[in-house]
Amino acid sequence: METYKKIIKTLLIALIFPAFMWANTHEKYEKNPFRYEKERVVKKNFKVNADALMKIDNAYGNVSISSWNENRIEMVITIKAEGSDEDRVIEKIEGVDIDFMSSSSMVSAKTIFNNKRSGWSWNWGNNNVNLSVHYSIKMPISNSVDLENDYGSIIIDQINGDAKIHCDYGRLEIGSLNGNKNELNFDYTSKSTIAYVKKAYIEADYSGMTIEKAGDLNINADYSSISINQMDNLSYDADYGSVEVEEANDVNGVGDYFSTKLGILHGNVSIDADYGSVKIVEMAADAGSLNISSDYTGIKIGYHADYHFTFEIETKYAGVSGTDAFEMSVSKEKSSERYYKGYYKNPNSKNHIQILSKYGGLSFTKK
Repeated sequence: METYKKIIKTLLIALIFPAFMWANTHEKYEKNPFRYEKERVVKKNFKVNADALMKIDNAYGNVSISSWNENRIEMVITIKAEGSDEDRVIEKIEGVDIDFMSSSSMVSAKTIFNNKRSGWSWNWGNNNVNLSVHYSIKMPISNSVDLENDYGSIIIDQINGDAKIHCDYGRLEIGSLNGNKNELNFDYTSKSTIAYVKKAYIEADYSGMTIEKAGDLNINADYSSISINQMDNLSYDADYGSVEVEEANDVNGVGDYFSTKLGILHGNVSIDADYGSVKIVEMAADAGSLNISSDYTGIKIGYHADYHFTFEIETKYAGVSGTDAFEMSVSKEKSSERYYKGYYKNPNSKNHIQILSKYGGLSFTKK
């Protein structure tokens, strides 16, 4: 009987111990599925002219650029792979090449992803392997850049040359773009920031951006939200999204299903809006003329008490309020139509407000 109990005990241990070991190993694996990590670093230095162009084409990582006063470009590229299978981790990291081209006037670096098993196709996280390629670059502050980076951030402190930037599924974090010709193209980016941009053409889809200070901007955007604190002149053509500007001079915009909120304005304003909203916090005392044409859009206009103007307002199926301080030379109200003509403070003012609104509300507020 004693022998029988020992046999049973031995069998139970034989069955339970492997299960315990598997559970323990499985728990450790769940906590750290990427047990293998490999890293390769590529370093390059290039002597360049003060007005040289630097081109970067990358994906699945960040491109970080800091400027200095030396006439050379220094690149440190970190290629990193991690996963649960060591052979596949090694295969991934060995499948990445950097293609360099250089002269005194131009330096380029392009990340090449080679995957023998799937030909041209490359999947950043397939086979339980994560791959990242990060560029850390120092360059002359006077150089220009042509940057393309997908699935990662582009980070720049400041450059005095021109910038051409394309970023999808990532983020822009930019200090100062001081050049006269900048092009920014980004899709599916969020929480991007620019401290200062002198002049730029911006094309954005499904994105969000905040700009602290800008010169002249030309924006083409769909399904995007852009916020600007202070700027000179704004031109935009946008659908499904919003733009918000705290202070500007001239504004020229076209928007469908779009929200436009403008703070203090010092110049001329022209807006064409359908199925959206337009709010102007204040036409400043030194503001110019205002022209708005809209369908199915709510319009709110604030104006400084010392801002003088003539006006012509025509609406259909749209109420008009806040005109008590206006001097009317013509006032017609018939059924669903309204027509008003007159002035505020100065009948000979060169500032003119022209409003044509259908199916929306219009209100004025004196500040």
